[in-house]
Amino acid sequence: MKKLKKPFYFILGFLFVPVILSNLVAYILNSSDENMLVGYFALVYLIIYLSFPKLYSKDVPRRFPNKYMFYFWEYLIFFIFGVVLGLYICGFAK
Repeated sequence: MKKLKKPFYFILGFLFVPVILSNLVAYILNSSDENMLVGYFALVYLIIYLSFPKLYSKDVPRRFPNKYMFYFWEYLIFFIFGVVLGLYICGFAK
């Protein structure tokens, strides 16, 4: 069961995190198209998942002793990029 735990969490996260974040951005931007940014946040999920072991090394654990806070800051940066991207797309869509 321990061998299946990590892939199970990855698949659950890949299915739910992009949808939740894109719906949140659509709600913030008051957009009717919630599926507009699902692909962007799926790519963000993959980038963060694959780059975390490299980024969270050396002196980073001293600055962020809790790895979930580091995840939070990574997602916050990409979330801000997603909001800007959503504003850009909504601005040209109208």
